[in-house]
Amino acid sequence: MHLRLVWISNRHPKKTAGPSLTQSLLFESSTFSLSLSPPSLERVDINQNNITSVGARAIASALLHNTHLKYLDMGYNDLGDEGVAFIASAIRMNGSTALVDLRLACTGISDRAGKAIAEMLRDNVSLLKMSLSENENLSKPMRNECLVKIARQWKLWNRLTPKHREDYPGPHLCI
Repeated sequence: MHLRLVWISNRHPKKTAGPSLTQSLLFESSTFSLSLSPPSLERVDINQNNITSVGARAIASALLHNTHLKYLDMGYNDLGDEGVAFIASAIRMNGSTALVDLRLACTGISDRAGKAIAEMLRDNVSLLKMSLSENENLSKPMRNECLVKIARQWKLWNRLTPKHREDYPGPHLCI
């Protein structure tokens, strides 16, 4: 049996003085590491876990060397511009990433993080889907720039084999 999914989602987060479950796993457990996870791990859903830029930095560090993760949902966390910039930079610098779906909805970002995302999309050839919805401080021109960069992926997507097209029905950006 192979581990394919890690889903740690706190649908009704409470403000507490201590770290969230996800933060505890990231910082206190050597068993949860995206860079050391088995190649069968393809999906990590850690939305709504009160992750801040500190947690995003740890996840970004793991993403630098990860070559098998295809789906990452970090939406509805307080990542802010700094946290999302860490994630975008790590994905951009990892030339062997397999990530095709990145969810960053409602993460409190503005155009500062939008620029980091646009730079990442310029260099990344694997990312086909991305969600930036519910980020009210991200301007329409910046959203459009990201949309244009995702649209460029259509050319690359059209070169995929029919098997891969079934897994990933086409590039899109949810704004």
